[in-house]
Amino acid sequence: MKNNIINFIIKLKNASLAKHLTVLINKDFFSISILKALYKSGYIQGYTISENSQIKIYLRYSYHKSVLQKIKLVSTPSHKIFIKYNTLLQLKSLNKTFFISTDLGVLNLYECKLNKRGGLLLFLC
Repeated sequence: MKNNIINFIIKLKNASLAKHLTVLINKDFFSISILKALYKSGYIQGYTISENSQIKIYLRYSYHKSVLQKIKLVSTPSHKIFIKYNTLLQLKSLNKTFFISTDLGVLNLYECKLNKRGGLLLFLC
């Protein structure tokens, strides 16, 4: 897990706690994969990619509270947590969404169960 992923997640959390409507981040392949997963799961309103390698992320709020304020990193560069498919079947997400890096990209727990994939547990919301 790279430091730019950690910085990306922390930047999202800080912006949501400060009640910003948008966040600018640098463009890279893994950030776009995370953004697609967050968008599909309903945690962000959307994002736009500009020509100068910047991504503008539109944050989602519900009843004046950010839906990303409880985002938490699980894996770190020194402590990576890998989860097998059999272990995923036993997990029940109680009001939490797990985001897992697989060979198909970043998927949430439900998509991993559908595609029968395990992988690196990145963060949860």
